[in-house]
Amino acid sequence: MNKREKIIIGNWKLNGSKQLMQDTLVELGQAINPHHAANNFTLAICSPSIYVGEMIQLAMQISNKLLIGCKNINTDPHTFTGELSAHTAKAMGCKLCLVGHAERRTALNEGNYSYHIKVKQLMAAGVSPALCIGETLEEKLAGKTYTVLHQQITQALAGITLGDNTPLYIVYEPAYAISSSQALTPVFAQAVHADIRRLLSDILGATQANKIAIIYGGSVNHDNALNLIAQPDVDGLLIGCANSNLQHFRAICNKVFSLAPVFNYTTERKDYENHMDAS
Repeated sequence: MNKREKIIIGNWKLNGSKQLMQDTLVELGQAINPHHAANNFTLAICSPSIYVGEMIQLAMQISNKLLIGCKNINTDPHTFTGELSAHTAKAMGCKLCLVGHAERRTALNEGNYSYHIKVKQLMAAGVSPALCIGETLEEKLAGKTYTVLHQQITQALAGITLGDNTPLYIVYEPAYAISSSQALTPVFAQAVHADIRRLLSDILGATQANKIAIIYGGSVNHDNALNLIAQPDVDGLLIGCANSNLQHFRAICNKVFSLAPVFNYTTERKDYENHMDAS
C-alpha cells in the first residue's frame, strides 16, 4: 500500500525581487501553518539563483515544509561563467531542481541526453531532480503523446538509481498548456499520469514507480487545482503564472493542503481504472 505526499512547486521563472521574496514567504507561511498537523504535503519555490540563499534563510524561520529549489544546472565539469553546478546548488541549500522545463526544451533546444546527465549529477549531489516531460500540440494531435513521453523518460532515466533520501519527481507539462488557457481536464491528466507511472514501472520497477510523485504543470489556477490534484496519479502541481499573484497562489495552497488525509493511491488507482473500464 503506497502513500505519497502532495507537493506544490512554484516556478518564479525570471521574476523576483527582495520584496516579492518577503511577501511570498509571509503569504506561504500563513497558508502552511494551519496544515502542519496533516504532515502530508510539501511546498517548494524555485526562484532565480541569486535569491536562493536568502530565501532558504527566511524559509527556515517559517516551516520545514517549505523547500527552496533552483531551475537549472550546468553539467560541464570545466569553468562555465554564470552557470550553477549540482554541487553548488547543494551547497547553497537547494532541495530540488527543475530539469528539462518545456521553455528550455524549445527555446534552448536542449535534449534528453543532457537531462540524463543533469538528473544523474543532481542525484549524486543529493538534490532532488524534478524532471519535466511533455508533448507539443502537434505531437498530441498526431497521437504521439505516449511515444514522446516514453522517449523522454527512458533517455533521461536510463541507468539511474534512486536513493531513499533524494526523491525523484516527474513533472508532466504539455507545452501547449503552459501559460495558456488550455489546461488539461482532470480526467485526461489522470490518464496520462497513469501511463507515465506504467512507464516508470517498466524502467524502475513497480515498487520504485509507486514512490515517485508525478506532478502536473500547465495553466494551473485556483479554479482547477483541486480537481486536478484529486486524481489518483496526480501527486502535485507545478505552478508558473498563477504564483505571481500571491493571493491566488495562497488560495491554491489552501485548497490542496486542506486535503488532510494522505491518499491511499494503490486503492484509488484501482477504483479509477475500474470506473474507466465500466464507462
